[in-house]
Amino acid sequence: MKTNNLYKYINLLLRIIIGVVAIGYIFIKLKDEFFLNLQVINGQNIIYSAIVITIFLLFVNWGIEAFKWRYAISKVERISFKKAFKLTLTGITLGIITPNRVGEIPARALLLNRNSFNELTLKTLVSSFSQVIITFFVGIVGLITVYDKFNL
Repeated sequence: MKTNNLYKYINLLLRIIIGVVAIGYIFIKLKDEFFLNLQVINGQNIIYSAIVITIFLLFVNWGIEAFKWRYAISKVERISFKKAFKLTLTGITLGIITPNRVGEIPARALLLNRNSFNELTLKTLVSSFSQVIITFFVGIVGLITVYDKFNL
């Protein structure tokens, strides 16, 4: 029972540290450009509907990613969509602060069952890689379509 409570506190501490590091990293990267761009922006140039649509599609994208990942690991571990969504956001956050987003894949599996960490990581890697391959081929089809349609 003590190790379970200790694990909860360590997990909470790691989440807080990761959150603070992620916010600090984003602030450091944006602080110089933010104030320069803030002076250029005025209220008339902002398209608020585009911002709302973008934020909505951001959550749709993360939802699809969570659904895909939940399906990919369903034979190893059954989780709810809500938990899959939370772990997807956790993985994305860790991916931001690691080089080349390498921390995104093991982060999701690490917060699940530690006994099947290797299998969960492999399934996550395969699902992410398959998404990259599909995106690549659909992008090529899009480029061919645009090339033919607009005579580039």
